Amino acid sequence: MKYKKKVLINPQWDIKIVKEKLTSNKCVESVNIDNDELLIISNAKLMEEDILALLNEKEEKIDEFYFDEIDCPNCANKVEVALNKSTLIKEANVVFLSNKIIIKHNEEDIFSEVEAIVKSIEKDTNIYRNKNELKTKVSLNNLVHHHEHEEGCCCDHHHEHNEECSCDHQHKKECCCHEEKHEHHHHHNKGDEHDCCCNHHAHKQCNIKKNMIFSQKTAFIVGCILFGIATILNILGNEELLKLFNVDPLISGSGYIIPLFVLYITSYILLAYDLIYKSIYGILHKDYFNESLLMVIASLGAIVLSFIGDIELFEACAVILLYKIGESLQDKATKKSKDAIKELIDLEIEEVTLINGIVKQIEEVKIGERILVKVGEKVPLDGIICEGKSSFDMKALTGESEPIFKKEDDELLSGSINLTNVVTIEVKKEYKDSTLSKVKKIVEEANEKKSSSEQFITKFARVYTPIVLCISLVVLVVLLIYQKTIQEALNSVFAILVISCPCSLVISIPLAYFAALGSSSKHGILVKGGNYLEALTNIEKIIFDKTGTITEGEFEIVSIKVEKGTEEELLNIASMVESFSNHPIAKSICNGNLIEVDTKNSIIEEISGYGLKMEHDGDIYLVGNDKLMIEYSIESVCNEEVGTAVYVAKNNEFLGSITVRDKIKESSKEVIKQLHNKKIDTLMLTGDKKVFGEFVAKEVGIKEVKSELLPQEKYTIVDEIIANKKKNIVYVGDGINDTPSLKRADVGIALGGIGSDLAKESADVVIMNDDLSKVNEIIKISKFTKSIIVQNLVFILLTKIIAIIISITGVLDSYAMLIAIFADVGVCLLCVLNSLRILYKK
Repeated sequence: MKYKKKVLINPQWDIKIVKEKLTSNKCVESVNIDNDELLIISNAKLMEEDILALLNEKEEKIDEFYFDEIDCPNCANKVEVALNKSTLIKEANVVFLSNKIIIKHNEEDIFSEVEAIVKSIEKDTNIYRNKNELKTKVSLNNLVHHHEHEEGCCCDHHHEHNEECSCDHQHKKECCCHEEKHEHHHHHNKGDEHDCCCNHHAHKQCNIKKNMIFSQKTAFIVGCILFGIATILNILGNEELLKLFNVDPLISGSGYIIPLFVLYITSYILLAYDLIYKSIYGILHKDYFNESLLMVIASLGAIVLSFIGDIELFEACAVILLYKIGESLQDKATKKSKDAIKELIDLEIEEVTLINGIVKQIEEVKIGERILVKVGEKVPLDGIICEGKSSFDMKALTGESEPIFKKEDDELLSGSINLTNVVTIEVKKEYKDSTLSKVKKIVEEANEKKSSSEQFITKFARVYTPIVLCISLVVLVVLLIYQKTIQEALNSVFAILVISCPCSLVISIPLAYFAALGSSSKHGILVKGGNYLEALTNIEKIIFDKTGTITEGEFEIVSIKVEKGTEEELLNIASMVESFSNHPIAKSICNGNLIEVDTKNSIIEEISGYGLKMEHDGDIYLVGNDKLMIEYSIESVCNEEVGTAVYVAKNNEFLGSITVRDKIKESSKEVIKQLHNKKIDTLMLTGDKKVFGEFVAKEVGIKEVKSELLPQEKYTIVDEIIANKKKNIVYVGDGINDTPSLKRADVGIALGGIGSDLAKESADVVIMNDDLSKVNEIIKISKFTKSIIVQNLVFILLTKIIAIIISITGVLDSYAMLIAIFADVGVCLLCVLNSLRILYKK
């Protein structure tokens, strides 16, 4: 049923935008103007308020912000959950590896909302509107010396504070230096304190963070020393302690003399003060299940039990000490993992040196400018070598282990590393269009697409801690019912509280996918998300395009059959028409046969799946397959040779055919064999004649082949297979005429991604050269990643279950808290290290 609705046009409306908004709604079929009214035809009844609400809806925006000081995936996950609860945010994605927050919203400016939410979860985290602000902050943190200013320097000039400043004031006023690049390190010998408000740095903020880190380290060291002293004194025994301190036994309470008590409690406060602070902060911001709070409750509970039960104060303080040590090792391992992954995909180039010595930002370099690339430097932009010759390391792009030699007039891709000689390059692409920029974009966006495992862990972590807390309460009641003492029951409960933290799950699983993405990049394989890695572990069938995938994609002419005219005329016509095509077959015909022809006034038409039609100097030329001849009712002589036949006609008269043949890749046969060994079915699709398609399939071992297909027919076959699939379907092509099929498959893999922009956009996995064996390599990486994740999950859950059982039964009652610590930070550390194995898997 169709519905009609008329709405009076508001004079302030932009009719074009209004129509676009309305027609974007799936219920609306058409929008027309009838006098001063909009006539809306829809397939569902729309009230006027629904229509007005739709018109008033703000345009969706996607903003990217950057953050610092979030040290683990678990914290990043908490921030993401909090952001997604905001009514002003439609969707939020926090990318831990690239320190990025992606926000979908309809507001004019969402920055302040994002900043407030992030700081409510991670108080020390700073949010930046762009990456340059983050880089500036990081570089400032690396300054040799920082100090806090109480007021600012208002001098409007460039200076360094270790020199005499010529301004007419003491450095007690605000500095408003606005010079974009300046050295402002403030090496004051006199200790002047002032607040510098230069737009390009934030000394006060850097200094506070620096001081806080220093105080944490100091507190930890002093706390450890006091704990050590107390422990040594405790070992000596009470009698020796009484003699040593000359203390009356009557004032030594609960088995502990006062000095010993003071030492332990002081060490506890120093070790746990940041956890106590975070706990209070979490409670104030309604984060009741944060790890700090659970740890504080458990450790304080252990201290209380040391006075009323069998636990010693030593054990209670040892719990927090071991936790802090484990947490520190865990943080370092996580940071090392993150840095190692980033190092593998380090694609940052900020500045470029021109041949005249001028240094420019990479985004400012224009096409045609000449740049200098020294030995050891990355090639910053795509171009052609105009002076010099050298060998280049292409590992970052293709995974090739051997250096590639390049000379004058050779094409050079950004991201390769100059190994032997200085070369001059003429820029052919701006940064935004360069290989390096596109590869970098793919790598960064890959971390935004989470696998179902990561999504499940994220959801599971939200309920895991509350569930374990409920279990601990049940355990308390049950133990008391079964006549356990209150001390024994509480000891079990406190141990369970420590075990209840989900950090090991939330950190190690995403880290495994980060490592896998980094490892695949190292091998010249760009995977656009953890979800595709996961899909590659469960494959039913891989569909291969033939040309450029199973075969080299480099054709050679094997025979020419002339029906009218000469071979030379046939080749000249074919090459003239094929010069307008980028297909490998067209290039093979043009190679060495192209003659100078003025085609300025020519009309060229590409007939998809058939070939080309060209109108030139009053003549009509047709060059393509036999279907093109049939389409135009031209009688042709069938070419039965093994290869691809290109038919040529002029003014509806058949001139002859050219047979070209593609070489089969050396790796194809072995790749197919390995896939069959993995119980993965294979299918080859080709537009070639059946005889050649079957010949190639037989040579490489593919049992199923479909030939003489148009691009849309390939898509239809892929679509039908997916409709009846049991597992995932993978399509492998070179990006030429494959776009629909690459997109339709569960995982689309494009070969030769360096040269095909279309392949980069369409595919889910981009292999940066034509090496088909990397299909097996990425499957191997994905399966190894899955095995690591399974190992981590089993180890984490099994350890926690065993630890909970030990806590409940009281089998190792005196060690329950120590076992709980291992089940938390110890397990997390081991799983992080296990995930790191993916980076170094060969």
